[in-house]
Amino acid sequence: MTIETIPVAVAVESTDRPPSFVPGRSEPIEALNTMLAGLAQTNIPVLIVGESGAGKDVYAQRLHQLSLRSSDSFEKIACASMEENQIRERLHAIAHTPAGAGAPGTLFLDGIHELGPGSQRYLLALIDSPNSAWNSRIVSSAPPGIERDVEAGRFRSELYFRLKGARVHLPPLRERKEDIPVLLEYLLAKHEREQNRPGLSVSQAELDALALYDWPGNVRELENLAKKMIAVGSTRIDPKDFPRGVLCRDSALEHVPLSPLKVAARKALRRTERELILDALTRTHWNRKKAAQELQISYKSLLYKIKQIGAEPEESLRMERS
Repeated sequence: MTIETIPVAVAVESTDRPPSFVPGRSEPIEALNTMLAGLAQTNIPVLIVGESGAGKDVYAQRLHQLSLRSSDSFEKIACASMEENQIRERLHAIAHTPAGAGAPGTLFLDGIHELGPGSQRYLLALIDSPNSAWNSRIVSSAPPGIERDVEAGRFRSELYFRLKGARVHLPPLRERKEDIPVLLEYLLAKHEREQNRPGLSVSQAELDALALYDWPGNVRELENLAKKMIAVGSTRIDPKDFPRGVLCRDSALEHVPLSPLKVAARKALRRTERELILDALTRTHWNRKKAAQELQISYKSLLYKIKQIGAEPEESLRMERS
């Protein structure tokens, strides 16, 4: 089904977390959640830019749920899956449906770079027409290369700037790997409920192994892994479930080696990060808030990293005396 009109209660998964919650503890996601809450209270068109599988649909739905139009429906048009005449027919219907008479509160144009020239021209005309009853808020999505399409003339610049009232960049999972544990926990819990299966226990070694993978399929790829784990009912991640290229450091797991150069570089990076964190904590006498300011990261990120490296105050004091 290429057009989806979804009641809010169905569009957004039911959880016990706050409505604005998008799983993640990294600085980029914390900043995005803050931005999301602010944008939701406006009618500004929003363009969500991100790679495939990064979670653009989720952000569009969260934006609608927090908006002033949340009591109205959320409608998604998958631009890549429809013929131009179908897209124009639906846009025409929305533009001529008054507010409160069935028009969606939020129209999500998924993949605007896939819109053909005719649909681009038609949408622009509808938005600008004084005779249009257009009342839906437009949220759209595109890959990072959309600006190149505009520069090359493949996408109309006038339409791009109308849709880009606010541009939200959704970083790929490889740039926010500290989000993997909380994302995996969230996805496992979600699919445990859906499939009525018992919970799984994931070791720190397995999480560390997942963090060494670049996740080209982003959150969608991680979710597929979670689904498979729940479906087979394993209490641990099976080595076969790891994506190719993951270095599994637990002796109970298969080793899928990275190149020696990459392994050495990542080990050096982890050592350097550990030293910087411990140095900042030592200088601030383990005042974590001051250390986070020095390191220019969020307080939550620092707490996670301290736990990740297994640092304790006594270790910092030993370093200081040596």
